[in-house]
Amino acid sequence: MNKKTQRIVSSAIALLACLQAVSPVVGFAMEETDTLGNYALLAYAADDALRINAQTVSMNSAVLSNGTCTIDAETQYLNGNVEENAGLLPPYLHTYLERTYFWGDDVDAYTSDLCGTDGCGDEFVAPTHIYGAYSTNDNVELQNTAVMVGGNIDIDSNSYLSNSAVLYSASGDINITANNVSVDGMIYAPIGTVTIDADYVNVHGTIIAQNIIINGEYAVNLNTEPGFVNGIIDNATSVELPDHDEDEDPDIGEIRWKNVTSDDEIVFADDEGYYIVKNQILLSCDDSVSYDDVAALADAYDAEIVGYIQITNDYQLEFPADTDMDDLREIIAALSELDCMRMVTFNLVDFSNPEFYTNDSKYTTDLDEDAPAGNDWYLEAIKFGSALVNAGVIPSLDATSADVNTDVLFKVNLGIIDASFDEWHEDMVDQIGGHTLNNYATRDTMVDAGGASHGTKTSGLMAATSGNGKGVTGIAIKNHIRGFAVSTGISSVSSAFGDKAALSWMIGKNVRVINCSMGYGDYAFAAAAPGNDSGKEYITNFLSKQAVIYEDLLSKFLDMGYDFMYCGSAGNSHNSDYYKNPSGGTGYISVSQYNNDVADDPTAHSDVDTTQVYNGSTPGYSTDARYDDPMFMIETNRIRSRIMCVGAMSESYHISDFSCRGDRVDLVAPGENIYNCKDSSRYSNALYNGGSNGTSFSSPIVAGSIGLAYSVNPALDGSLMRILVTNTSTQMIDSTYPLINTANLTNFARIYRTVFTARDEFVSPSQYNGVALATVVDGTTSSRLTDVRVTATRKSGSMNTPVNNKVWKTDTDGQVEVILEPGEYTLLFEKDGYLSESVEFTSEPEDVQFLGEVKLFDKDTYGNSKYTVTGYVSNALNNDMIGGVSLLFRKGWNNREGNWLSDLVATTATTDANGKFTAKLKVGCYTAEVKKNGFITTYANIVVSPNAGTQRISITPVLDSDEFRIVLTWGQNPLDIDAHLTGTYNNTPFYVDYTRMSFSSGSQTIANLDIDDRYSYGPETVTLKWSDAMGDCSFYVHDFTNRSNASSSALSLSSAEVKVYRGNTLEATYKIPMDRVGTIWNVFDIKNGEIVSVNTFQ
Repeated sequence: MNKKTQRIVSSAIALLACLQAVSPVVGFAMEETDTLGNYALLAYAADDALRINAQTVSMNSAVLSNGTCTIDAETQYLNGNVEENAGLLPPYLHTYLERTYFWGDDVDAYTSDLCGTDGCGDEFVAPTHIYGAYSTNDNVELQNTAVMVGGNIDIDSNSYLSNSAVLYSASGDINITANNVSVDGMIYAPIGTVTIDADYVNVHGTIIAQNIIINGEYAVNLNTEPGFVNGIIDNATSVELPDHDEDEDPDIGEIRWKNVTSDDEIVFADDEGYYIVKNQILLSCDDSVSYDDVAALADAYDAEIVGYIQITNDYQLEFPADTDMDDLREIIAALSELDCMRMVTFNLVDFSNPEFYTNDSKYTTDLDEDAPAGNDWYLEAIKFGSALVNAGVIPSLDATSADVNTDVLFKVNLGIIDASFDEWHEDMVDQIGGHTLNNYATRDTMVDAGGASHGTKTSGLMAATSGNGKGVTGIAIKNHIRGFAVSTGISSVSSAFGDKAALSWMIGKNVRVINCSMGYGDYAFAAAAPGNDSGKEYITNFLSKQAVIYEDLLSKFLDMGYDFMYCGSAGNSHNSDYYKNPSGGTGYISVSQYNNDVADDPTAHSDVDTTQVYNGSTPGYSTDARYDDPMFMIETNRIRSRIMCVGAMSESYHISDFSCRGDRVDLVAPGENIYNCKDSSRYSNALYNGGSNGTSFSSPIVAGSIGLAYSVNPALDGSLMRILVTNTSTQMIDSTYPLINTANLTNFARIYRTVFTARDEFVSPSQYNGVALATVVDGTTSSRLTDVRVTATRKSGSMNTPVNNKVWKTDTDGQVEVILEPGEYTLLFEKDGYLSESVEFTSEPEDVQFLGEVKLFDKDTYGNSKYTVTGYVSNALNNDMIGGVSLLFRKGWNNREGNWLSDLVATTATTDANGKFTAKLKVGCYTAEVKKNGFITTYANIVVSPNAGTQRISITPVLDSDEFRIVLTWGQNPLDIDAHLTGTYNNTPFYVDYTRMSFSSGSQTIANLDIDDRYSYGPETVTLKWSDAMGDCSFYVHDFTNRSNASSSALSLSSAEVKVYRGNTLEATYKIPMDRVGTIWNVFDIKNGEIVSVNTFQ
């Protein structure tokens, strides 16, 4: 194991060990930030998080630790507070630091490791972004700036001096060894350890890390000046994981463009030196320009708006066919002078091509990451199995398909730009089907055109359906994916505006990572060829112009708060053969292109010298991946830091012969003999094939890995995700290129999640929502109904709006699980041929509520029919019937608000002296509000139908404010169900049930079983008097009738309900979970006077 690998693995293990031991933490609250800058040291790990060793420690500022703080000094002047076991989350500063220091034009960026060892000293004045690690033996000085390092920082020098500056390691440790260390500003290592070994250490700012170790040979002085640090911490970003999967299809306004449909629409612009779409220009406008403004402008020039991207205010204008090129140049020049125009250009032609070199059933062996081989060798090489373990999807590499749990992942949005897609493929239809633009309209159209092989392969690698027993698995195993096709029957090539439309469609719809496995492979060779200055200039001119267009668009999105990552293939031209081509713009022509052209026209390329063949292995020659994709030409740091160039690796763990080289290649992934999806075409019905080669397949492997990491932690910034990708790729291929390590990547995504949210447990997003469970039955026959549609309408927040157009359906057992973010909702149950019903539901975080048996009635039979409902109201304390109780009815269950029904016919809604009430209502489900002076108002769900039977409702007298009353009711069977309450009082255990009906302390009754019912329906009532002497309590329900049958499900089918009152309020209602085996229902606990739902069976 090399040194870098040891550092990453050991630090990850050590950090997770600390995090697993950490005590409960509270969220990072913005109102606290104004004081954190007063602390010199903030250490957020558990245990021995903060250690200071020196002869003399002078501390005039406070220090804070989530664990303990150890100060070992002969002389101590401690005038500041030492706070231990603080239980806080660290401030998340990446977003603010990046946008403040690293979004400008003055950033010095180093895209790999940086070693400063020239003896001249490392003085940082401009913001400096080092994508990899930083190490130096020189003196380091930071002046009014920031240095952001992706990996570890190792400084071994005479001095480290900072003045109003930030030193930040995003994924590693910071180690400073020097004679003198002066920190005026901030040192920030949010998931790492800061270690300082020096003769003299002066901290006038703040150090923030998981662990802080300061060894001062002579003296350590902590005397922070909070102004600069508070200016940063005040802008800390709140890290919140979403409580639901990402919206698959947010509205982003209009996107339209005009495709290039024939070569006749393309012309070479001599003055500019590249191909453009005839008679078209592109406008990038700021927010002050409206669509009507541009329409008026177009009219003035007799032009037409043929393309429009509403979200970014971009336009594609087409002029009349006879418009002179020089006239267009003048228009571009004139419009470019306007302040409201960010950019005005021709519409460049994009000739990029696909870059391929020539319990999922196709994986027949287990994952063996120590010896990658077979159809799934590429998954083994990137440590995909271990990644799923780290993500919590499987418990171990020995897991079976039955162990897979994707509920622990967030579903995120992914994107892919490619030639075209078989969106009807069996392994892709659920992923990309219906989520494409510019693709073939039908499968038959695709087949007639010869198929969509390349896009199907790349999208399959990235996101094929996992766990469906078919074909292959995509690496991002839980996703929405959308695809933009650039080469179908609709268009032959793309244009700059078409590319902008593709990027806008994806980023606007919150796509996290975009893959594009297309490029200009020949350019990567020609631009790197020695002595080919004119060819390189031609290529650079064209690609740079495209890059500027894309950069403008992407900057708009970042300014609007969107984020993204882009993965592109490095190109495959390294071992392609070329001739010199003096008259061609690039200076070279591929041998294959030459042969094709000459076959069509024997006089073509008459000046080409065919006696000498060149390729990337020719002495003095190579390739440069920078010239394969215009996106790789972007150098502006805030965009460059979100773009990755991916090369290919062979099964022998060397860079592939065809893969382009150069310092623009960020990392490599498997790219040979890749087994993946294949389209159905007129040539073959095979849906899968092996032997695919190309960087085209390496790039989606990396993009899929990033997608998986986002599923673990969707809160990561794009630039931070890129840092993690680079700095967790520990194995170097040919000593030059890092190999993607998906296991390490998901592990660090998890670490970041844990550090900033304290959510280390593997949980489904639904666990942070509320869950409603219901069983739906035919109200007449009680048979369970399948395919009942359930929709939710929010009653608070976005008022009266359906939730994401989401429809849930009951399964074959008539059951449905509805997962909703916290809030108040109306759930509507609908099925063709039945009357609909509604249930009010309040969703609480991490709470599961059982709604009981929802009854639907046949529409034709019952329609507007009314029936008389009869019932009795009793006293929950003694089961005596109560007269004079008023009942008000509302449609639907759990409906406690709004007007009650006024269409009662020839009846009263007040109980008589025998506690009896009658009401005539339409068939269906209702909520009765039950009221009487001296009693707590309660609510009962009732059913009105010919066979509904007698309704039984219990109400309870008003309680003192320190009293709880628990009322258990149930149906006809089982006959005898018992209430049980356990707890402690003054540390003395007590138990109340039918055998021990009361517990007292002295003369005071603490808990009492007021009534025990043994012959159906209930109630059984327990009253509990709460005081400070009370410990935790638990309430259970026991099926006494079936007590000898542990496999009985009778209790779960009893329609049991528990209501909990406190003072004069109904605090909680619990309906029994259905279809459970067991005789004990653990309903709830009371902890510190608060009701805590349990709702489990045993």
